[in-house]
Amino acid sequence: MCLRSGLAGPVRLLPYIYVTPAEKEAAAFASGALIFQSSGLGGVRAMRNKEWSHENFSALVRILPPSHRIIQIGSARDPQLPKAQDLRGRTSIRESAALLSRAAAFIGLVGFPMHLARAVGCPSVIIYGGREKPEQTGYICNENLGSNLPCSPCWRRQTCDHDLRCMTEITPSMAREAIDRVLCRTDRLLPDEEVVLGDSPKKTT
Repeated sequence: MCLRSGLAGPVRLLPYIYVTPAEKEAAAFASGALIFQSSGLGGVRAMRNKEWSHENFSALVRILPPSHRIIQIGSARDPQLPKAQDLRGRTSIRESAALLSRAAAFIGLVGFPMHLARAVGCPSVIIYGGREKPEQTGYICNENLGSNLPCSPCWRRQTCDHDLRCMTEITPSMAREAIDRVLCRTDRLLPDEEVVLGDSPKKTT
């Protein structure tokens, strides 16, 4: 998009949203929690090929330590996850941003909440699969779980000739390990990311 717009030089890959102190205070109950968004099918432009399945997300929640508090955001039509505080359909964009600014991590799919989490500095585990590749649309500071298959990236929305193998090869155990890696980081300040057109994304100080 930058090239087509005639932009040249370094491009900073960092969305930003300002969360007020009052909004952060209202979201204080989410401090240290894991925030999940498990489906995008309730969106206006739903894409089946981005789905990791309710069964996988439920299995992931069940194998997490009981000490992890879980909050679920998203559409009211999303299937409810076990053991999660249910905020489906109950938060605005700004309220979701405030929750993410307080959370220990975000776990979800490729989509708007992924960018919202990055905008407030919330480390994330993103289930990519193979429809698109993390290096195409992701943030290198996140744990991006993708599948390097011959058919990837396909960019298909709804149909798949391979029974969504790119998603089924990502297991709940793999996601659990990615969450552990995020939570074990000692530096909670996410690095800025910058790309010089034609180069690969890199971290900057």
